[in-house]
Amino acid sequence: MKRLPLLLLLTLTSATVSAQAFLYLKKLGGKQEVKFFKGEEIRFQLRGDEYFVSGQIEGFGVEAFIVHGTEVSLKDVDRYDIRNKRTSGFDYQTSSAVMLTAGIALPLVDLGNQFIVEGRDRVRLHPSIIITSASLIVGSFIIRWLEPRYFVPGRKKRAIIVAM
Repeated sequence: MKRLPLLLLLTLTSATVSAQAFLYLKKLGGKQEVKFFKGEEIRFQLRGDEYFVSGQIEGFGVEAFIVHGTEVSLKDVDRYDIRNKRTSGFDYQTSSAVMLTAGIALPLVDLGNQFIVEGRDRVRLHPSIIITSASLIVGSFIIRWLEPRYFVPGRKKRAIIVAM
């Protein structure tokens, strides 16, 4: 009799817990994966359409997600816009920001070192510092350019609905 309230409490709380479904975009054999949950903004292009559709995910069905009250089948989607989504794997945004910051800071630190630490009256940038700094800045822009913008399901990329 003492365990009845505990058993009743556990039964009632377990009834309110439900599985959380999400759209899972995964590159097979790679580390790239993106997850879209209910309530998140999604932007996608349907097969044969010229323009992208965007909206908030209202829910998930079997092999489909619901946007604007319409069930969109995963098979009907040509590509997903993942520019504003964080992907697992290589972090393009952080790497690009770090390289850009390092490219700008390197010559400033070198000039400060010559002026303050070494006590020189005339400071100048060494050509190797200029080349390294320029390489870091250009590399940061290349990394930003290489960042994936779209996820196109196909042979090596899958879009599935996962319920956990």
